[in-house]
Amino acid sequence: MSDFGRLLKELRLQKNMSLRDLAEKTGVSYSFIGSMEKGRYKPSRDTVIQLAKFLNCDVDDLLVSAGFAPTKIIDITPSKSDTAPLEKEFLEWIKNSIGGAFFYDFDSAPEERKEQLMKDLRYMWEREKDGTKKIEPKKKLEDF
Repeated sequence: MSDFGRLLKELRLQKNMSLRDLAEKTGVSYSFIGSMEKGRYKPSRDTVIQLAKFLNCDVDDLLVSAGFAPTKIIDITPSKSDTAPLEKEFLEWIKNSIGGAFFYDFDSAPEERKEQLMKDLRYMWEREKDGTKKIEPKKKLEDF
């Protein structure tokens, strides 16, 4: 039995659910759930997320146990002592500049988009910090 299978079974049993109960609630076939629990099949990332949401467990714990990368690319609480001062400053800037709007759908975005967005945000932050941010004059209606 894989770590994922063991964890999935444990979470299902904590909810006092049979394989069929979990299958009915999630739309994943009971035979597939049983096979995942025994380590015979690896689920898709979407299936793991769907199961985690229904089982009300940490999505990243279940994803990592299934061999996937966690959903969180960054931790916006820069209180970790091992975080470099500039990194703390950058994360604080994201939190203050963009806040909840940024993280509304961030976790469900594809990894490539997350990485590109973080690169773009870092570029914006560095420009603002260096004072090289060029402020363009507002366009007038006749300019269009």
